[in-house]
Amino acid sequence: MVERALASAHGVQTRLNIFTHLDDEAAIDRAAQIDAADESGRHPGDLSGVPVGIKDLIDHEGRVTTAGSAFYRHEAERSSPVVSRLETSGAVVIGRTGLHEFAFGFSSENPHFGPVRNPWDPATSPGGSSG
Repeated sequence: MVERALASAHGVQTRLNIFTHLDDEAAIDRAAQIDAADESGRHPGDLSGVPVGIKDLIDHEGRVTTAGSAFYRHEAERSSPVVSRLETSGAVVIGRTGLHEFAFGFSSENPHFGPVRNPWDPATSPGGSSG
């Protein structure tokens, strides 16, 4: 499921600019750990193997948070509570999603990473600070 989600994300990235970063290697490694836990009889959580994207404003341990900014770069020393809870439940973070710079706006048209596009009409914005 994670491999399909990554392939799909890469496939639409050029057209929709959804992600600021896709984390293929870490996502595949995490999915393999979840598969191994499942195969050994340990339940990895209710979201076992479900691929998710997180807003590039939320800390994820070992990843760089940009907040959609040209200058802000913060390597997270620990994950935010929402990411920790998702991962504890078995979710697999596949990447960081685009946003209006510092989530301060309503169009998700970012001058540094480019605009996030609406999947139903790529000529328009999906709206919101999160795209």
